[in-house]
Amino acid sequence: MNVRRPSALFSRVIVALALLIAAAQAALTPQHAQADQAPVYRAAYHFTVPDNWMNDPQRPIFIDGKYQYYYLYNADYTHSVGTAWRRSTTTDNLAFQDQGVAIPKNTQPNGDVWSGSAVVDGSNTAGFGANAVVSIMTQRDSSSGAQAQFLWYSTDGGKTFSHYSDTPVLPNPGKADFRDPKIVRDAAHNRWVMALAEGNSIGFYTSSDLKHWQFQSNFGTSGIGTIECPDLFSIQADDGTTKWVLGAGANGKASGLPNTYAYWTGTFSGTGFQADQAAPQWLDYGWDWYGAVTWDKMVGGSPDPAVRYAMGWMNNWDYPDTTPTWSNDGFNGTDSIVREIRLKKQDGALYSLVSQPNSALDSIVNRTVDLGTIPVNGQVPLSYSGSTYELSADVSWDTATNIGLQLRKSADGTHHADVGVSGGNVYVNRSQTGNPDGSGRYVESRSPLSKKNVHLRILVDRTTLEVFVDDGKYVHSSEIFPAPEDKGISLYSVGGPAQFSNVVIREFKDIYSTTKADDGNNPGSNLTGPWRAAGGSWTSLPDGKTGTAPGDGFYISAQSGSDFSYAADLRLDTANAAGITFRASNDLAKHYTVNINADGGGQVKLWRPGATVGTFNTPIVRGRDYHVKVVAVGPRIQVHLDNSAAPVIDATDSTYTSGLFGINVYNGGGTIRNAEVASPDSGPGPSSGFKTNLSGPWTSVAGSWSDTTAGEAGTFGGDGYLLSSQTASDFTYDADLRPDTAGAAAGLTFRSNDSANGHYTVNVNTAGQIKLWRPWVTLGVYNTSISPGTVYHLKIVAAGSRIKVFFNNATTPVIDVTDTTYSSGRLGLNVWNGSMTAQNATIS
Repeated sequence: MNVRRPSALFSRVIVALALLIAAAQAALTPQHAQADQAPVYRAAYHFTVPDNWMNDPQRPIFIDGKYQYYYLYNADYTHSVGTAWRRSTTTDNLAFQDQGVAIPKNTQPNGDVWSGSAVVDGSNTAGFGANAVVSIMTQRDSSSGAQAQFLWYSTDGGKTFSHYSDTPVLPNPGKADFRDPKIVRDAAHNRWVMALAEGNSIGFYTSSDLKHWQFQSNFGTSGIGTIECPDLFSIQADDGTTKWVLGAGANGKASGLPNTYAYWTGTFSGTGFQADQAAPQWLDYGWDWYGAVTWDKMVGGSPDPAVRYAMGWMNNWDYPDTTPTWSNDGFNGTDSIVREIRLKKQDGALYSLVSQPNSALDSIVNRTVDLGTIPVNGQVPLSYSGSTYELSADVSWDTATNIGLQLRKSADGTHHADVGVSGGNVYVNRSQTGNPDGSGRYVESRSPLSKKNVHLRILVDRTTLEVFVDDGKYVHSSEIFPAPEDKGISLYSVGGPAQFSNVVIREFKDIYSTTKADDGNNPGSNLTGPWRAAGGSWTSLPDGKTGTAPGDGFYISAQSGSDFSYAADLRLDTANAAGITFRASNDLAKHYTVNINADGGGQVKLWRPGATVGTFNTPIVRGRDYHVKVVAVGPRIQVHLDNSAAPVIDATDSTYTSGLFGINVYNGGGTIRNAEVASPDSGPGPSSGFKTNLSGPWTSVAGSWSDTTAGEAGTFGGDGYLLSSQTASDFTYDADLRPDTAGAAAGLTFRSNDSANGHYTVNVNTAGQIKLWRPWVTLGVYNTSISPGTVYHLKIVAAGSRIKVFFNNATTPVIDVTDTTYSSGRLGLNVWNGSMTAQNATIS
């Protein structure tokens, strides 16, 4: 794992970063490209990061019929280093849907999050609830500066995560390299196992609860560099034998070996791994298949014991910034095709993993071209040309010394990538086309072949070339950067004739660049539809929309309003601006829009056609979510950013008094989630159905809040707060709380600042727990059954640093802790991940 962070290795080159990027940009475009070209390099059927930077894949997990795939993501590339975990989902491991950042970077003292792994805790061993998603990953321990392992957990199916503690669950014992934990369930011993990269060895640790880990043993390696991203799994071979496989990201270049995924077959005792042989085998022989992960292939809800999936990052730390995708398309990060891997018995006692491309590729074949048998003695150009296809062929020869294919060939024949056989090797050579290696050392990869026939299955996409040899024991995955117009194919044979039989080309659909027809819905919004596009193209997400437009694009609901509170979560993907629109006319000639804008260093802007009503200058970066709320009452319009208690814009404008609600993107792609409208925030009053002795006025800091006969009702997709005006230090605070939806939590907040980014909260969570927490830190948990629609009584007694929590009128506290972080502040209510109702909130 290398996560683009200031580390011992990275600090040696950070001073030269600007020069390296400048040099890399000069090499991004093939030398024969013309200045007026606008090439498109985003892959047609490989997963690519939507924007900015991606590196290490994190092992996908299977939840609710979908695979959740996380990867390291930097929204601030190329301005600063550091990574978050971004999430996408898939049902077929071919078409991935972006779901945004699941774990943001730099949100707690230990900084950004690096590689690790997530597991579904079906038996609630960690205490966060049955089927909670628990992730353990490397961060830099703020107390020592060393790499250590920290725990994050999710109770919403892996969509968002909470930080368990500022203290690592596995501290560093004094090692320079101590990272990339891979967690697996050891069913035979009813516990968890961690494989950890520790320099030139892999350490094994065990735990019963994912929080406390005990060292068991080490597996040493030699001659393959610093180990990263370890892997551990069992798999059934083709002869029925079950083997354990230990894998890792490794660098064997100095020994003439690959720089990809090394693996050993053997046995695992529960405490240590015994390899069948000392030398590793390799799952890929190309230049660009690093940080790879493998995961279960689910069939009927259960893992297939004989087949796993595998995927690697198609890049290399010798040239990570050299790509035309950044300057042309605004991203740097492509993954390999997902493979299906099996274990095959070889001659003798050896077992090897064999790979074939994901069978889901069959579903995106646009057309098939069967060219039959082609005799070659010299060079034969094919009639087919393209840039996104699969070519398979059986090749045989007798006296020929060099046989192969020229792919992505230019019209003048001077540029091409070659796949061939010569000198007892299969080779892939990219020296004659655009490629990322400026040194000339990493242009030809080789794997052994001792016979005079071979089956080749070749996947070509806009910047990638993957070659599966025979049964897939040998695979070559490498980046190539041909000009978009280079689409030719030629067959060649040197030193004698060759025969290419069963030559079949399958042309693939572009599943990532094709715009989907809009469905008229806006998931995650409580506004009335049908919605309609007024400029741009719009695609649904589970909780919102992504929109792309060359100028202003709007997506308009059927609901109108005059006085209201209107809020949404906004993210710039490639766009200059994204926002929410209100008081709009049908033709959009009249409207107000508030957007976040990346221009000029960043600002929040309230505008109407022809006029800027108000601005607030603040840094706005792409790839990060911003929560924007508008409160409009008569001519007064207030704009809040990221749950700020005070508005960042407070303007008066009487041009438009009523109109439609909608969302907006400008000059690129943006994402708008959870667009919700409510009555203007007045909070509960003396005549409301909410009974409380807390003083108002009340302030909403995220979420939709309303008075009902049952009490104060709150709804929000994340954490929403309603704060009273009353502050207190030592007190007893109690209320009746009802989580109204499955997955939701209802709570009491106290000692809070105005923005609710510093506070204590106690909530009842339908995941099955009562939790006392402050931002990023869990202070206490009590596990008990919590059901939606049931009223629970919570009481908090706070005296100095001691905080006691009582449940359902019990005389003994279920949580009793000491914490000195906050001594005084406002009191209020909290809702998380759904809806809740509070009643009888009383302080004494």
